[in-house]
Amino acid sequence: MDCLNNNNDINVEKITELITPNDLISKLPLNSKIENTVRNYRTEIKRILNKTSNKKILIVGPCSIHNVSEAKEYANMLNELKKKVEDKLLIVMRVYFEKPRTTIGW
Repeated sequence: MDCLNNNNDINVEKITELITPNDLISKLPLNSKIENTVRNYRTEIKRILNKTSNKKILIVGPCSIHNVSEAKEYANMLNELKKKVEDKLLIVMRVYFEKPRTTIGW
C-alpha cells in the first residue's frame, strides 16, 4: 500500500519501518539504573493506589511530542519539580510519540 498517494495522508512525508522489539532491546539494553527506576515507580504507584502512601499521583503530558530535544527539556523541568514535591506527589510523565491523530491534522 502506498499511503503517500492517499489523499487522507496529505501531511505524511515518508514512512519509516520500525525496528523489532528484540532489535530495540539489543540497541538500547536495560541497565540496572533504569530497571531500579521503573521498579521504584511501580512500587510507589501501587502504594498510592492501595492507600499505604499519603502521596498523590500527578500524571502529566504533553499529549504527544514531535521533537526529542524539547521532550528531554520538558522531562528535565519535571524532574526538577519532582525534587521539590516528592514528599507529597509522584509525578509521572505520560507522552505519546507522534501519535497518529496529531499527524493528520487534528
